[in-house]
Amino acid sequence: MSKKIVILGAGITGLVAAWRLASKGFDVEVVEKQPLGGGIGGSINHGDFIIDHGIHGVYASRLETIPVVEEMVRTFGQDFLTVEKKTSIYFNGQYLKYPLGVKEIFQALPITTSVKCSMDFVSARLKKRLWGSSDGESFQEWVEDRFGPRLYQIYFGPYVEKVWGIPGSQMSSLWLARRVEELSLISVLKRAILGLLVPSYRDNEMRSLQPLTFLYAPKGSGQYTERVRQAAENAGARISYETEVTRLIMDGRRVTGAEIRKGDFREIRPLDFFISTIPLPSLVKMLESIADSETMDAARKLRYRALVFVNLFINRSQVYRDQWVYYSDPAIPFIRVNEYTNLGPKFSPPGQTVLQCEVSCFTGDDIWSASDQYLAEICLASLENLGLVNRDEVFHSTVARQSTAYPVFDVGCEAKLKRVLGFTDKLEEVFTLGRQGRFEYINMDECVWQATACYAEIAHREEQGP
Repeated sequence: MSKKIVILGAGITGLVAAWRLASKGFDVEVVEKQPLGGGIGGSINHGDFIIDHGIHGVYASRLETIPVVEEMVRTFGQDFLTVEKKTSIYFNGQYLKYPLGVKEIFQALPITTSVKCSMDFVSARLKKRLWGSSDGESFQEWVEDRFGPRLYQIYFGPYVEKVWGIPGSQMSSLWLARRVEELSLISVLKRAILGLLVPSYRDNEMRSLQPLTFLYAPKGSGQYTERVRQAAENAGARISYETEVTRLIMDGRRVTGAEIRKGDFREIRPLDFFISTIPLPSLVKMLESIADSETMDAARKLRYRALVFVNLFINRSQVYRDQWVYYSDPAIPFIRVNEYTNLGPKFSPPGQTVLQCEVSCFTGDDIWSASDQYLAEICLASLENLGLVNRDEVFHSTVARQSTAYPVFDVGCEAKLKRVLGFTDKLEEVFTLGRQGRFEYINMDECVWQATACYAEIAHREEQGP
């Protein structure tokens, strides 16, 4: 008799795991709380408009994920669009190509500020070379040690604090530092000088740092996750929507069953393996009967940043030249604007487009609780002030909310996360995966990679036998 596996969550991570395991002959059921699957990789289409939960291109963000991305494209992406990546950032009243280099930052600033930043920057780099880096825990300390305090105040700090909702002095440096390119003094000066003299130099340099193209399903990322779902079901996996796992049945540290609830119906399902892709604190809550108080407390203190997606439908064929634009100014309510029309021809009807404004918040705060009408109004007013749209061009708006968009990496979160994962990873036949399940800010390819690794581990255990 085939081993029974319950997978919690029908996002891309859970669906890939289900497809692979069902193809191997396991008895797989995916349990999804929402009426639709796809998770963050799903779509929120409206009429003839294709709108996603942010733009999630398919590409290999690390060397390890190249093989799984190539396999997924071969299997599900026969007609993927190859999209040239076009992004920018609104900085100091100008739209600049993103990712922003040191040269661009200095050019966008008044000359006196630029000189002061340059002196700060050179001083910080020389100190680092002579005395090494500080061991500051916070992101602010990390940046100021390497780039100087003025660049933190002008560039790095405002956006980080706007996205995550807490000061940079409270953000952990260990994770965020990985997303800020640390440059040696020589390479910075080389880029700045050659970038000024040779316009193509910066583009060539960035080629090795950022993907210049990515793949996208022609009808939105939901089309991609839908194909994975169909493959999982064709392989024999069952997907139960509007269904929850309320608790796990444990024999010591070994999982033996799960309590499934759908409406008023409850049932204990025996199982051999359990895979969770839901937020890590929610999984720990299901294991309250065997978790110690310190682990429960650590799990409760792991926080997620929420996003509100405000979609404004516009009677114009195009507003931006880019697919997405970042806004770090705290006076502007959104952190990013996505224009799906710039991904391909099928995302909007002819002569129309939609701007998706991403507003970061915490679940339950004033932004999260605000009316859809209010959220649409503040975004529209800001776009008007920026000179991007006229009010009479906007003919409709919709709003969607996502409660666990970004893990919040505050100072001390590493110790809390280590405590929680140390507990869950020691459970027998229990796996926790994905951005939500591992409390990691990872891309779609990394989710697929984790699901593949989980499948390989379970298949290996079965081949080895008891």
